[in-house]
Amino acid sequence: MSEHNQEINTMNKIWRVFVAFVSLASAGLSFAQQYQCTPISTLGFAYNSTTQKWEPVSIEGKSYIFQPSELEGYLYELNEVGQHYKPAVCTEEFTSMGYINCSNPHMGGEFRFNRITGRYVLTQVQGYYNVLPSNQLIPDELSAKPYVEIGVCQITFR
Repeated sequence: MSEHNQEINTMNKIWRVFVAFVSLASAGLSFAQQYQCTPISTLGFAYNSTTQKWEPVSIEGKSYIFQPSELEGYLYELNEVGQHYKPAVCTEEFTSMGYINCSNPHMGGEFRFNRITGRYVLTQVQGYYNVLPSNQLIPDELSAKPYVEIGVCQITFR
Protein backbone atom coordinates (compact mmCIF):
# COMPACT_ATOMS: atom_id res chain seq x y z
CA MET A 1 0.00 0.00 0.00
CA SER A 2 1.37 3.42 -0.92
CA GLU A 3 2.15 6.08 1.64
CA HIS A 4 -0.67 8.22 0.22
CA ASN A 5 -3.21 5.40 0.63
CA GLN A 6 -2.05 4.82 4.23
CA GLU A 7 -2.65 8.50 5.02
CA ILE A 8 -6.13 8.32 3.50
CA ASN A 9 -6.84 5.15 5.49
CA THR A 10 -5.71 6.81 8.73
CA MET A 11 -7.82 9.92 8.01
CA ASN A 12 -10.87 7.72 7.31
CA LYS A 13 -10.42 5.94 10.65
CA ILE A 14 -10.09 9.25 12.51
CA TRP A 15 -13.18 10.56 10.73
CA ARG A 16 -15.23 7.44 11.68
CA VAL A 17 -14.22 7.77 15.35
CA PHE A 18 -15.15 11.46 15.30
CA VAL A 19 -18.55 10.77 13.67
CA ALA A 20 -19.25 8.00 16.20
CA PHE A 21 -18.39 10.32 19.10
CA VAL A 22 -20.62 13.12 17.75
CA SER A 23 -23.44 10.64 17.11
CA LEU A 24 -23.30 9.33 20.67
CA ALA A 25 -23.18 12.81 22.13
CA SER A 26 -26.07 14.10 20.02
CA ALA A 27 -28.13 11.00 20.87
CA GLY A 28 -28.11 12.17 24.46
CA LEU A 29 -25.67 9.63 25.80
CA SER A 30 -23.75 11.49 28.45
CA PHE A 31 -20.08 11.15 29.25
CA ALA A 32 -20.76 12.44 32.77
CA GLN A 33 -20.99 15.96 31.45
CA GLN A 34 -20.72 18.70 34.04
CA TYR A 35 -20.08 22.43 34.20
CA GLN A 36 -17.53 24.41 36.22
CA CYS A 37 -19.27 27.65 37.23
CA THR A 38 -17.35 30.76 38.26
CA PRO A 39 -18.86 34.02 39.54
CA ILE A 40 -18.29 37.36 37.81
CA SER A 41 -20.01 39.53 40.42
CA THR A 42 -22.03 38.93 43.60
CA LEU A 43 -24.05 41.76 45.08
CA GLY A 44 -26.13 41.55 48.22
CA PHE A 45 -27.23 43.21 51.41
CA ALA A 46 -25.69 42.99 54.88
CA TYR A 47 -26.62 44.48 58.22
CA ASN A 48 -24.29 47.25 59.38
CA SER A 49 -24.16 47.21 63.22
CA THR A 50 -22.75 50.74 63.34
CA THR A 51 -25.51 52.39 61.29
CA GLN A 52 -28.07 49.76 62.29
CA LYS A 53 -29.20 49.54 58.67
CA TRP A 54 -29.13 46.99 55.90
CA GLU A 55 -26.73 48.19 53.20
CA PRO A 56 -25.66 47.01 49.73
CA VAL A 57 -22.38 45.08 49.72
CA SER A 58 -20.16 43.22 47.32
CA ILE A 59 -19.88 39.57 48.39
CA GLU A 60 -17.08 37.18 47.47
CA GLY A 61 -18.56 34.62 45.11
CA LYS A 62 -17.89 30.89 45.25
CA SER A 63 -17.16 28.31 42.57
CA TYR A 64 -19.67 25.61 41.74
CA ILE A 65 -20.07 22.38 39.82
CA PHE A 66 -23.35 21.89 37.95
CA GLN A 67 -23.90 18.21 37.17
CA PRO A 68 -26.44 15.40 36.86
CA SER A 69 -27.88 14.63 40.29
CA GLU A 70 -27.64 11.35 42.13
CA LEU A 71 -30.43 12.46 44.49
CA GLU A 72 -33.78 10.78 43.97
CA GLY A 73 -36.32 13.09 42.35
CA TYR A 74 -33.76 15.54 40.92
CA LEU A 75 -32.18 15.66 37.45
CA TYR A 76 -29.34 18.12 38.14
CA GLU A 77 -27.68 19.78 41.11
CA LEU A 78 -25.42 22.74 41.79
CA ASN A 79 -22.64 21.94 44.27
CA GLU A 80 -20.36 24.42 46.00
CA VAL A 81 -16.78 23.33 45.28
CA GLY A 82 -15.21 21.66 48.32
CA GLN A 83 -18.48 21.61 50.28
CA HIS A 84 -21.48 19.32 50.63
CA TYR A 85 -23.81 22.30 50.27
CA LYS A 86 -26.15 22.31 47.24
CA PRO A 87 -27.35 25.85 46.50
CA ALA A 88 -29.84 24.49 43.94
CA VAL A 89 -31.44 21.31 42.64
CA CYS A 90 -33.37 20.84 39.39
CA THR A 91 -36.51 18.82 38.74
CA GLU A 92 -36.78 19.63 35.04
CA GLU A 93 -34.63 19.12 31.95
CA PHE A 94 -33.02 21.84 29.81
CA THR A 95 -35.39 23.55 27.36
CA SER A 96 -34.77 23.43 23.61
CA MET A 97 -33.26 26.93 23.92
CA GLY A 98 -30.71 25.75 26.53
CA TYR A 99 -32.37 27.16 29.67
CA ILE A 100 -32.79 25.41 33.00
CA ASN A 101 -34.37 26.81 36.17
CA CYS A 102 -33.49 25.25 39.51
CA SER A 103 -34.41 26.10 43.09
CA ASN A 104 -33.12 25.88 46.64
CA PRO A 105 -35.99 24.45 48.68
CA HIS A 106 -34.21 25.04 52.03
CA MET A 107 -32.65 28.50 51.76
CA GLY A 108 -34.86 30.04 49.09
CA GLY A 109 -33.47 31.31 45.83
CA GLU A 110 -32.88 30.09 42.32
CA PHE A 111 -30.20 29.05 39.85
CA ARG A 112 -30.93 29.92 36.23
CA PHE A 113 -28.50 28.73 33.59
CA ASN A 114 -28.25 28.81 29.79
CA ARG A 115 -25.93 26.08 28.55
CA ILE A 116 -25.69 27.70 25.10
CA THR A 117 -24.25 31.00 26.37
CA GLY A 118 -22.74 29.56 29.57
CA ARG A 119 -24.25 32.38 31.65
CA TYR A 120 -25.98 31.91 34.99
CA VAL A 121 -27.80 33.88 37.68
CA LEU A 122 -27.85 32.57 41.26
CA THR A 123 -29.97 34.13 43.99
CA GLN A 124 -30.37 33.55 47.70
CA VAL A 125 -33.31 35.23 49.39
CA GLN A 126 -32.75 33.91 52.91
CA GLY A 127 -32.00 36.69 55.37
CA TYR A 128 -33.42 40.13 56.12
CA TYR A 129 -37.15 39.29 55.84
CA ASN A 130 -37.03 36.36 58.25
CA VAL A 131 -35.60 38.37 61.20
CA LEU A 132 -38.36 38.62 63.79
CA PRO A 133 -38.33 40.80 66.94
CA SER A 134 -39.46 37.78 68.96
CA ASN A 135 -36.63 35.57 67.61
CA GLN A 136 -33.38 36.58 69.31
CA LEU A 137 -31.58 33.51 67.96
CA ILE A 138 -31.22 35.20 64.57
CA PRO A 139 -30.96 38.99 65.01
CA ASP A 140 -30.11 41.22 62.05
CA GLU A 141 -26.38 40.96 62.86
CA LEU A 142 -26.43 37.15 62.41
CA SER A 143 -28.90 36.97 59.56
CA ALA A 144 -27.95 35.48 56.21
CA LYS A 145 -27.13 37.97 53.45
CA PRO A 146 -29.57 37.93 50.52
CA TYR A 147 -27.71 38.23 47.20
CA VAL A 148 -27.74 38.00 43.42
CA GLU A 149 -24.75 36.53 41.58
CA ILE A 150 -23.95 36.41 37.87
CA GLY A 151 -21.32 34.18 36.35
CA VAL A 152 -20.28 31.78 33.62
CA CYS A 153 -20.10 28.00 33.39
CA GLN A 154 -17.76 25.98 31.17
CA ILE A 155 -18.39 22.41 30.18
CA THR A 156 -16.09 19.72 31.57
CA PHE A 157 -16.20 15.94 31.70
CA ARG A 158 -15.52 13.78 34.71
